[in-house]
Amino acid sequence: ASAAGGRQPVALLDAIATAAWPHLADFAPQGLCNLVWASATVGHAPHRLFDSVAAEGTARVAEFNAQDMSNMAWAFAKAGKPAPELFDALAAEVARRGVGGFKPQELANTAWAFAKARRSAPALFHALSEAAAPRLAEFDPQGLANTAWAYATAGHAAPELFDAIAAEAAPRLSQFSPLGLTSLAWAFAVFDHRPETQSAGLFGAGFAGRCDELAPHFEAEHLSQLHQARLWLGGEGCEGEGWSGEGGGRGGGG
Repeated sequence: ASAAGGRQPVALLDAIATAAWPHLADFAPQGLCNLVWASATVGHAPHRLFDSVAAEGTARVAEFNAQDMSNMAWAFAKAGKPAPELFDALAAEVARRGVGGFKPQELANTAWAFAKARRSAPALFHALSEAAAPRLAEFDPQGLANTAWAYATAGHAAPELFDAIAAEAAPRLSQFSPLGLTSLAWAFAVFDHRPETQSAGLFGAGFAGRCDELAPHFEAEHLSQLHQARLWLGGEGCEGEGWSGEGGGRGGGG
């Protein structure tokens, strides 16, 4: 509750971790996930707690529901805690059970977590892409961007998924944050996938306009990602109404 409320209850979390770690076997799966989710959310991840939860979660992964699996993976990835046995157990459980019970945010968060943790899981990424592609209308803009970023980072080829993301994102560009917009562009550049009719779609005038609107809010990392995407699209020295190499003189960062 404290983490969800935007507070930084470091002392409280330390006290809870100290009291909880000897008794993790008594925790329900959601309780285990809440412990590490809260710590990761506030940026405070006690080593002993995470190591103990990783061991407990690995042994009990069959008890987790879709939300538990997604939240557990997200927490360890967000906290930067390597837990290869836990991630491998989660991937194996997803392969055994499937992802039919995953909600859109859980699909996106799971893909992001495995990519962030640098865990190779081809079967998991394939299952997630098959489930996500027909449901992208249910994803929020950050979920679309995170999904694209995850597949580009993991190097998992999913051209049909990227085409579907482009089609879904193009009419919703006005809803994207600086992070979401630049992550999306970076992902397409790294994946080296150009959606059809790009100048009239994802990387056309609408993208350029959104870049202009967000220009005051871009940070150095955002500008770097946009520059990489612009070079990929051949945008240097272009002229016209779009942002891509098929037109467009407006820069990504303004």
